[in-house]
Amino acid sequence: MIGVGIVGCGAIARYRHAPEFATNPLSKIIGYFNPSNEKAEFLALKYGGKVYSDYEKMLEDPAVQAVCICSPNKYHAKMSIAAMEAGKHVLCEKPIAVTIDEGKEMLEAAARTKKCLMIAHDMKLEFAHKKAREIVKSGEMGRVLSFRTTFGHRGPEYWSVNQSMNSWFLMTKVHRQEFWQILVSIN
Repeated sequence: MIGVGIVGCGAIARYRHAPEFATNPLSKIIGYFNPSNEKAEFLALKYGGKVYSDYEKMLEDPAVQAVCICSPNKYHAKMSIAAMEAGKHVLCEKPIAVTIDEGKEMLEAAARTKKCLMIAHDMKLEFAHKKAREIVKSGEMGRVLSFRTTFGHRGPEYWSVNQSMNSWFLMTKVHRQEFWQILVSIN
């Protein structure tokens, strides 16, 4: 069983990560950190675990083996790197970071510490996507030259505390195509 610490207790932690860790027999939520203790306390009461006064204290806890970073985008790199350097595996919400350099630093930290860093592009793990990949790889459809797919959700402007187009969720400097090229070149 893997002991998990959740950093950032907003909507994505409340509706996705905490319930999924709590019901996964391979994980146990050890605790939560959020600048607003109320949000962390809410999750602790609902799923068990303790509330940390800061995320550094969470990283010092040997019971925490992996950290789920659900903080605002601007903290992804700093918190993920600190977690890996503290010996923790990291599941970080998307986007990976707010600059390409920060993203590179995160990848370098994962390589240096030999800790797992996964960005929560979880749709690639869905059955339909796995099946589509299997079909394409098998060649049964012939050579695929092009495809288009769409996935969407209502977004934070509907469920976030800041229900506007100025939400932190929408503020990023990362150009996804540039990141894709970096990730492909590393693998």
